[in-house]
Amino acid sequence: MSDESKPSVGSPEAELLRADRDLTRQELGQTMAELTDKLDVKGRAEAELHHTVDNARAKVHHAAEVVREKRAKAGAATQDRAVQFAAVTRGRPVPVAAVVTAAVAALVTWLILRDRRDLGKRRLPRRRRHRQ
Repeated sequence: MSDESKPSVGSPEAELLRADRDLTRQELGQTMAELTDKLDVKGRAEAELHHTVDNARAKVHHAAEVVREKRAKAGAATQDRAVQFAAVTRGRPVPVAAVVTAAVAALVTWLILRDRRDLGKRRLPRRRRHRQ
């Protein structure tokens, strides 16, 4: 090579070559980082795991919030119905007491009949007396 083909140290051509070299190094560094990331299976798996866990936590928090809202609505509705029932029963205490008494009597009768029926199934066989 002759001296004419080499750029001088301060020439604009030398500056362009240095800038091109620096740009190529930077691009090569980025390419190496991308390849390293692709080959890092453990790191990618951990990142995916963290992403999945974060999504699951977000869904759980959302579901908990929905449950809290529905519970509050249901509690208010139940309380309203209890207040309505109390208002109705205050005006008619005798019929309510009669209905409750009849329900308890029906339950006791059913329990007694059920026990008698079950008792018949559990009887021991009678002993026969031998004649002498």
